[in-house]
Amino acid sequence: MADIASTTLRRLVPLLLVTAVAVAGCGPKNEERVLFNGIYYKTKSDTTNKEDRKQFQSVVRRPEQDIRGALEAGRHEGQRYCLKNFGTSKIEWTRGPDDPGAALYVDGSRLVLTGTCVLW
Repeated sequence: MADIASTTLRRLVPLLLVTAVAVAGCGPKNEERVLFNGIYYKTKSDTTNKEDRKQFQSVVRRPEQDIRGALEAGRHEGQRYCLKNFGTSKIEWTRGPDDPGAALYVDGSRLVLTGTCVLW
């Protein structure tokens, strides 16, 4: 009887772990999503310089839905990056959400904003 329980447990544990990892990677729940002009934008930020992690870029997917909302989503993502990594939301934008339309960088269906977190 102990062998059956042991075998079942050995098979069940990996299945539970795989399920937990799969569910954890599903992204924010609908009620946790931040909307900009009523639209959710998938965003991501990362450093652009491994030696100086204050320099970063924010990428906003599908900016064509509403460019103003996409710009605000990019600003929010940049502030989130700086808060998480340096405890400040102040940013000196290189190519930012307040730049005129001609200065924006759209790569396919991605809006790319760049800046530097400002430490006081």
